[in-house]
Amino acid sequence: SIITVGLLLRDSNGRPRYSADALIDAYTDLAQEVMNAPLYHRVFTLSGILGPHFPNRTRFVVAHEMFGDARFGELRRPAMIPVLSRKEFGLETFCNWDTLDANVFVGPLVAAATSAPTYFPAVLLKGDDTRAGLYADAGLIIIDPAHLAFLRALQQYPRGDFVVVSLGAKHIHDISRRGEVSGGALDWLGAIKSIVGNGQKNLTTSVLDILETIDTSYRLKSFRFAPAIPWDGTQFDGSPENIARLKQLARDYIADHREELDAALDLLHDRGVSADDRGR
Repeated sequence: SIITVGLLLRDSNGRPRYSADALIDAYTDLAQEVMNAPLYHRVFTLSGILGPHFPNRTRFVVAHEMFGDARFGELRRPAMIPVLSRKEFGLETFCNWDTLDANVFVGPLVAAATSAPTYFPAVLLKGDDTRAGLYADAGLIIIDPAHLAFLRALQQYPRGDFVVVSLGAKHIHDISRRGEVSGGALDWLGAIKSIVGNGQKNLTTSVLDILETIDTSYRLKSFRFAPAIPWDGTQFDGSPENIARLKQLARDYIADHREELDAALDLLHDRGVSADDRGR
């Protein structure tokens, strides 16, 4: 959601407010600040046992600095952000072409979409309509929303020509093996997050693969790019060393998947995405 809003938000000249390089710099500069809990917070929450690992204040400040008072409807392209509704305990999707959703401030919406349960508190989105309430990261329900984004787009363009590019990560968590038994309860407990997350991503990929082959009025080509990252407790480590490690993992992945990446970019270009946008 941070990247989507950053790339699609306009500046005063109607150009993208942030380039991809600027967003990488933002992650690099702000990660350690955002993913850091003061001593008093760690004491009050027993380091995340009685409350979220990190407070929200810094994220709110960062979101306001990056996006100001921009509304969701001001983005220069259609966009969809999935969130977990604490009121309904279910999935909600905010779409900037919807009249009510378009009026939401993007700063709080991005903060809500990045509020991973147990790591950050849920975020209150205010308003007088049915959208008002507490929201959090939807990763527990739909960690890869590519197929949902496609179906939303299909509603708008039933005979469209679609290229779906899913960008994410695959988490690796080894289960210890004792003879022919694959770990005990503690081993599996630690792996649940990666099992659920990877399972959802695999489901999305399978759905898109099937939709590609169905003889219909639309055309679809989908890609998924997901570097493998060990699930070793560093997902919320904003240290310069960990950021550098993640950057190197990304560079290695890009080098190993250059042909497929080029194919996706060529298709996007052929389908009408400008070379200027493609460069970002």
